[in-house]
Amino acid sequence: MDKFAPYLAKECAAEERDIILISGIGSVWPLLRAHNLLNGLHSLLGHKPVVLFYPGEYTGQSMSLFGKIPSSNYYRAFKLVP
Repeated sequence: MDKFAPYLAKECAAEERDIILISGIGSVWPLLRAHNLLNGLHSLLGHKPVVLFYPGEYTGQSMSLFGKIPSSNYYRAFKLVP
């Protein structure tokens, strides 16, 4: 993730965007984990909005891939659609 987050930010020209949309995260699991990507991008993007289309459930404090695989991580995020 130390290399992928900076690569992604550079390739999508993140500094020129008003918002970053990310989809397809479920197709690369377990090679890429959503919490690692979000944490890596946070330090690079600051307060720029990032929307992650995630194939699972977000409870307000944790994400569960496909609603079946729990995570023990805390997220500073919120649902766009209830």
